[in-house]
Amino acid sequence: MKDTIFNLTDDEILHHHIHVDNARSLIQAQLGLGAEEDGTLSGYYGGFYLIVGFSHLHPLMVFSFCRPFTSKATVNTYRALNRANISSILGSHSLNLDIGCYCFRATHWLFEDLSSIQLQRFMDRCLADAQKGYCALLRKE
Repeated sequence: MKDTIFNLTDDEILHHHIHVDNARSLIQAQLGLGAEEDGTLSGYYGGFYLIVGFSHLHPLMVFSFCRPFTSKATVNTYRALNRANISSILGSHSLNLDIGCYCFRATHWLFEDLSSIQLQRFMDRCLADAQKGYCALLRKE
């Protein structure tokens, strides 16, 4: 049977579910994040509030590294944000001033099972990028 929207076979869908479920278990065990009702994982990591969302369909994971940002944003703040986005290959930086939050967001595709070493390397690169972006915004206040 094929998925009517993306034309995936049952085997492809099952394959995606297995990779996503294995990644979720690894992340919970290695990073100690808690499970939420909607299937996401969340908790604190490296000074950021981390939210990890999963898509069985594609299959991918989305990592959001968040921190409070309550300063008044200026033109220089947005210039610093733009520079951070231009120099970032791994993900994107954003500000949500309605809730006072900085966020670095990165996506990781799961075409095969994720190893502990791959996860740690990805987390190290994401954390470094998030710290760099957040610090750049603080310097431009």
